[in-house]
Amino acid sequence: MIIQAGPGTGKTRTLTARIAHLISKRQVDPGSILALTFTNKAAGELEKRIEKYVPKTKAPVLAATFHSFCLKLLKEYKGFNAVIVDESLRISLIREAMGEKIKKKAAKQVDQMISLCKQNLLSPDDDFKKVITDGKDVDNFNKVYQAYQTLCSQHNVADFEDLIFMAVKMLTSDEKIRSIVRKRYSYIFIDEYQDLNFGQYELFKLICEDNHIVVIGDPDQSIYGFRGSDKKYFKRFEIDFPGCEKVILTQNYRSSQTILDASFQMISKSLENEEKFKVFSDAKNTQKLMIKETATEYAEAVAIGKMIEKLVGGTSFFSMDAGKTDPDEQKEYSFADFAILYRTKRQGQTFINMFEKEGIPFQTADKNKLFEIEGIKQLINFCRNMVKSGDFPDELKECDTETVLKFLVKKEGLNKIIKGHEKAEQAFEKLLSISRLYNDLNDFLNALALNQDTDTLEFNVEKVSLMTLHAAKGLEFPVVFVAGCEQGLIPFAKDGKNIDDLEEERRLFYVAMTRAMDILCLTYAKKRSIYGKSLKRQQSFFIEDIEKKLTKMEKSVVRLKPRKKAKQLELF
Repeated sequence: MIIQAGPGTGKTRTLTARIAHLISKRQVDPGSILALTFTNKAAGELEKRIEKYVPKTKAPVLAATFHSFCLKLLKEYKGFNAVIVDESLRISLIREAMGEKIKKKAAKQVDQMISLCKQNLLSPDDDFKKVITDGKDVDNFNKVYQAYQTLCSQHNVADFEDLIFMAVKMLTSDEKIRSIVRKRYSYIFIDEYQDLNFGQYELFKLICEDNHIVVIGDPDQSIYGFRGSDKKYFKRFEIDFPGCEKVILTQNYRSSQTILDASFQMISKSLENEEKFKVFSDAKNTQKLMIKETATEYAEAVAIGKMIEKLVGGTSFFSMDAGKTDPDEQKEYSFADFAILYRTKRQGQTFINMFEKEGIPFQTADKNKLFEIEGIKQLINFCRNMVKSGDFPDELKECDTETVLKFLVKKEGLNKIIKGHEKAEQAFEKLLSISRLYNDLNDFLNALALNQDTDTLEFNVEKVSLMTLHAAKGLEFPVVFVAGCEQGLIPFAKDGKNIDDLEEERRLFYVAMTRAMDILCLTYAKKRSIYGKSLKRQQSFFIEDIEKKLTKMEKSVVRLKPRKKAKQLELF
């Protein structure tokens, strides 16, 4: 069965109901059910919802990301014990493979190329000229790729993309293991099927033969082309499984009809020759989509802050119009109801600086920013070195992971760095909360490496959420601001002129717009600082695809009064 489900139509609920029906009505063994997703958050949510349908005497349903599922298989059938490297160590190894004087930017480009090869199941011995087609020195890249793999082997580490590559190799070459896995998971569910890349597609084909299969997704939300994803696999499902049942979900339970109409008008302008299915909502909300023009990116952050102030109900943030309210905005919101989305992480820094200055509680979906903080970075490195060497102090050999972390902080003098540093203290608390889920230190480190930006967000705290458009996938908020709706950002052009994939950029904007439940505000700046230069900007042409009758245009003039710096409540 293939289910095409538009935004907000209840994909998780549909999967849960289907799985619950198998367990409670058809008496299917929960342990024979595998549900694959793309984020730990989605896997955890699915697992939590299914849990109540599973008898305590039975094995649980396995809800996992593709990468964590592959890690489980490799550990179980191949005794895999390597440490999964994070981005910083991966870049460090690539620089070593290229030569010590190589700049970090060049190493990151090679990192992307290696990842692309692994997503396409290409080793250093394979011909990857079809994958790398932009004039790069293929022969030299081959040597670097080989050297990098050698270094990984010497250090007993593996990277994120190795997991699926290695699992596919294992299942392809070992018929016995392949047969065991197929029999073990006779019911397979895949969420966000439109986001599969070649490696994931091949993995799926290897484990699903003669099994019961349900996939769900939306081609209009395919946004991960940069990591090899291709919605063509969604389209060819009916070819791969002729006679399969197809279901289309069109009722949205999230957004107002205005938001749905505006987003549908924008996505319908796609040049791709495929049928679009309009989703509808019963939500009674006549609020128009707001488009706000500001002078600069700084003014943009201020304008969004003022709107948050008004909607929260008159807190002290930029209190310039105290006592004045808009009759159209009677509903009050809390900080947790707001999300600010942007195309690049660089844009987020303006909001971080502004909110820290004004004392607005916020959190960022950025795991690198969390784990690269001084004191935290060193702690993770100490843990990694201890696991690689196997040299655990006697007093830690029977301890849980939380105790190990606290011991290392004290022993290595990191408490002097962490204590009194607000961000480091909060990051350490976050690490401790994650550590409580893992008794084994290596499992804890692997979880950190497999975590994505979204996994660092907390959803039970009163903070405004800041994140990229990509990180917002699968989330929803009552009020959403999409910042930087300008040519060169949305759609994104690395050099400011040439857009790599216009249609994917359109789908990404569609995903951003459909995160909003009640209020959607699109903002842009007339001038923006790009690499130190103040450049004139133009409103994104995506906005022009939306009928004027659905929108309310505002121009923001902001003058700030000097005020005392307020204390930022919490960051994470």
